[in-house]
Amino acid sequence: MEPDQPSPAEAEKPQPALPVLDYRTAPRSTEPPRTAFSTIASLWGAVMLILGAVGAISTFAHYDTFRRENERMWFENELDRRTYEIDKLNGISVGAPPPLFQRLKPHRWMHWILPWFPLGMSVLGAAMLAIARDARHGATRNRTRRWLPWLFIVPGLFFIAIAGEYQLESWRFFTFEVTFVGWVAAGTLAMALWTQLGMRSDAR
Repeated sequence: MEPDQPSPAEAEKPQPALPVLDYRTAPRSTEPPRTAFSTIASLWGAVMLILGAVGAISTFAHYDTFRRENERMWFENELDRRTYEIDKLNGISVGAPPPLFQRLKPHRWMHWILPWFPLGMSVLGAAMLAIARDARHGATRNRTRRWLPWLFIVPGLFFIAIAGEYQLESWRFFTFEVTFVGWVAAGTLAMALWTQLGMRSDAR
């Protein structure tokens, strides 16, 4: 037998078992699982927080932009109508007269009120993030009851204000021109409704 090879007795000797690592048996502090509501509420809360703050600035700047554009369109319409009347008096064949432009002039005090609504929705975005965090732990009732009415009131008053001032031009608040602040308000109402339905289902 060669000296480097182990003897049969040594080959049959069992190897000692390796010790179990402590981290495999130590209790783990796992986070509660995410739900559909907590995930979407977290995402929408971040959207409200960011776009609400930016929307307050863009809403304030949009007032002057809208007034200048409105006045320009009114002057262009007046020029077209005067040109039509002159051509008609000179015997030039003309078609139908240009339609009368309905000038829209928002109140000046609305310039200072409208930006507060997106700013309020930005603050509600922080509240929505807190509600989403509590939802993962199943403890949303106290915080939700405190903030839920404002999730309805702030965007609701915003829609009433722009509908009364801008009328058919309210669609502008759903475009990039005002950083989609109209969609932020609509999404806030949808999240408020979802939160209220969730509270009712938990109470049953």
